[in-house]
Amino acid sequence: MEHETRTARETVSTIWGLLRERPALRAFLFANALWELSLAALKTFIVLFLTVGVGMGMSGSVGVIAIVVLLVLLAAPVSGKLGDRFGKARLVGISLWLYGAGLLVPLFTQSPYVCIPIMPFVAFGGGMILTLPYAILMPLMPEGEHGLITGFYSFSRGLGILLGPLLAGIAITVLRPLLGSTHGYAAMWLICGGAILASLPFVPALKTREAQLRRKRQRTGRREPARSATA
Repeated sequence: MEHETRTARETVSTIWGLLRERPALRAFLFANALWELSLAALKTFIVLFLTVGVGMGMSGSVGVIAIVVLLVLLAAPVSGKLGDRFGKARLVGISLWLYGAGLLVPLFTQSPYVCIPIMPFVAFGGGMILTLPYAILMPLMPEGEHGLITGFYSFSRGLGILLGPLLAGIAITVLRPLLGSTHGYAAMWLICGGAILASLPFVPALKTREAQLRRKRQRTGRREPARSATA
C-alpha cells in the first residue's frame, strides 16, 4: 500500500507523537545533535587553535590534522566491529567518557607530552561518532516511518552543525581574557568536550532499547528451529 501524502502539520504531529511515545528515539536525536555539535566546533576551529592559539606553523598543523584523520579512519571500522560484538549503545556509553574527557585536556594544557598520548583515544571517539549513530538509529525506526525519521535525523545533525561553531565562537570570545596564552582558542575544547559529556544522560535509554531488541531477536531465533522441525 502506498503511503498517503501528509500535510506539513500532520508530519509535525507524527514526529511529535513518535518522540513523545518512544524515549529511546527521543534520546538518540538529542544525543546525535550534541555529537554533531562537538564535531562541528572541532572542525571549524582546530586550524585556528593550532596556528594562532598554539603558534604552530601551517605545515605542522596540517601534519597533526593528517595524523588524527588517519587515526579516525582506522578507528571507524574497529568501532563498528566492537559495536557488533558488544552492542553499539553499550560501546558508545563507555567510550563517550574517554572521548569527552580527552577533548577537555587541551583546555587545561597544550603540552605535547600530555596531548599526544590522548590522541588515539580522541581519534577512536571521533571514529565511533562518525560510524555508529545511524546504525544505532536504524533499529529504533518505527515500521513505515523510515523516511520520516531519517529526515529528522538529518535535522538533528543540522542543528548540531549550526550550533557547534556558534557556541565555540562565543566561548572563545568570552573566555579570551582567561585563556590569553592561546588567544582564547582553547575555549573551543570546552564546547567540544562538554557536548560529548552532556550526551551521556541520553545513553541509558539507548542501551535499554538495544537490550530489549537483542532479547527479542534471541527469542525469535529460538522459535524458528522448532517451527522448522514441526514442518
